[in-house]
Amino acid sequence: MHPLPRSLSPIQDESMGSFLRRLSYRLSISPVHLASLTGLHNTDRQRNRMGRHALMELDSGITTTFGQATRLTREEVTSLTLSAWKYRYPPVLRSLPGPNTPAVDRDRHVWDAACRR
Repeated sequence: MHPLPRSLSPIQDESMGSFLRRLSYRLSISPVHLASLTGLHNTDRQRNRMGRHALMELDSGITTTFGQATRLTREEVTSLTLSAWKYRYPPVLRSLPGPNTPAVDRDRHVWDAACRR
């Protein structure tokens, strides 16, 4: 993965979505295109949407790829996700992949109820 021509430093407590929007604006490309360039988005599966996994918790390989492309450290990349909140906000923990969490239900709990209100 080649580094992007420009990058940004994350703002304190910034989310992945916010970081992608700011960086995509700086690079004059769409956030979805930026996500595919940085390894967050698989264009074969979802054409114009990015999966919620990028907001929740990234696996080691994606964290490394995204960090190399954006010139961020692993800690900076991890701080952009909601994984830091998993022990303070139980719905986040229940939404993360685990041995007792079916793949269908992982993302649903945090987002569906909160987005309807």
